[in-house]
Amino acid sequence: MARFCSSVHPPLSRRRFLQSLAIGAGALALRSSLAGARQDAERGLVRRTPPKRVLVVGGGLAGLVAGFELKRAGHEVTVLEATLRPGGRVRTLREPFSEGLHAEAGAGRIPSTNTLTLDYVARFRLKLVPYRPRAPEVFFLGGVRQIRRPGREVDLSKVALDLSPDERQLGLDGLYARYVAPHTRVIGAVRAESWPPAAFAPLGELTIEEFLRGKGASTAAIRLLVAGFEQDSALDFLRDAWSHEAPVLSKIVGGNDLLPRAFASALTAQIVYGAAVEAIEQDERGVRAHCMRAGERRTFAADRLICTVPFAALRGVPFSPALSPGKRRAIEELGYGSVTRVYLQTRRRFWVDEGVSGFATVDEPMEIWAPTHDQPGERGILLGYLYEALARRVASLAPAERVTFLLESLAPVYPALREHFEGGTSFVWHEQPYQRGAFSMCTKGQFAALWPHVSPPEGRIHFAGEHASPWPGWMQGALYSGLRAAREVNDA
Repeated sequence: MARFCSSVHPPLSRRRFLQSLAIGAGALALRSSLAGARQDAERGLVRRTPPKRVLVVGGGLAGLVAGFELKRAGHEVTVLEATLRPGGRVRTLREPFSEGLHAEAGAGRIPSTNTLTLDYVARFRLKLVPYRPRAPEVFFLGGVRQIRRPGREVDLSKVALDLSPDERQLGLDGLYARYVAPHTRVIGAVRAESWPPAAFAPLGELTIEEFLRGKGASTAAIRLLVAGFEQDSALDFLRDAWSHEAPVLSKIVGGNDLLPRAFASALTAQIVYGAAVEAIEQDERGVRAHCMRAGERRTFAADRLICTVPFAALRGVPFSPALSPGKRRAIEELGYGSVTRVYLQTRRRFWVDEGVSGFATVDEPMEIWAPTHDQPGERGILLGYLYEALARRVASLAPAERVTFLLESLAPVYPALREHFEGGTSFVWHEQPYQRGAFSMCTKGQFAALWPHVSPPEGRIHFAGEHASPWPGWMQGALYSGLRAAREVNDA
């Protein structure tokens, strides 16, 4: 469910990179590392103790990969999933669309740098396709519509935004290269095991708006670059932006939910659906999860438990004995992003007639996708990916009004839209009772106050999920954390 507000990711020369570093030369020695997790995935966990009974709470990617690898290692695994489907926030909408069309409600893209995710995609023999076609994109900024063709910059001289004169000359790619890119590269190079390093602590004490303003960015430039995420911590935003700079962003042919479905198929006998955990307790003998099923309380017992529930949804679940103060504070306070997605089905993919991709960049906190470019047939879908305050405002509308909002918002972006529009739907992540948000998002000060308490186990209880990883908001984060927790249990 990664977030980002600009579609510009320009190449950056090494010279400019070195000139622009603001973190410190020592960080250059760090290198991205997934060796341990990828080895676990490829060879399997090595069990040196008798098999354990393991409960996994949550059937999203973190829980599924943990259950999958622990089962491979010979442990007795039970996965408790509150809903009737696997995947958590990897969710592909197939209804109410016509003729087999589908679009993502959750995780939408896989960076080529997310090698652990790609390893599992390959393991299950799933196919990939670029998440967006190689075609010009529409930009609608400051009330001006432009088509950006390959090799051309967006002309900001025509845009009614209060940019400084030199910012207008830079263009949109130039703004990104000046204010954002120099810092994402060094942050992205940090080893997963070392995240977040102490050297970057000051970035956790600034919002991304404060950080960019300190680099000389105007208010208008900040809005273009981070619209909707101004209060995100600089460290959180820049780490996320690095993943978007990958040379290739892909998606799974047929829907990204085919990845959790593949895991679930291998765990059919181990998954218990409709098992919403209401309380967790542990003692020296083991751990127990209490659920309500068919109107009756049922208890599942094991030696160890992996909790993958997003902290925003875990706040009402009591633990006995009580969790440590640091863990409880992390559960209660960790930020979660608001996302609303609105979908418009069209009778024809009319944007192809204009020679554009269907993807668009606007100066509002939302992205516009055309996710059906690789799907058969003439009908299509335009998807509005709305963030934060705008996402909450649109979510407060009636479902039909959400569709009307996006239809009216996109009318000047795609003048032919009304002629071809057939209907729509929407999906709101903070309304989902077992997620309560789209992805974890550390706000100012939360890295120092909360991060040290997010991932460590508490007795027999281990914690995983994208929020407990160096890649919050990405499938890679869920997989990495699930493998880490599985390794903890296996080695305990």
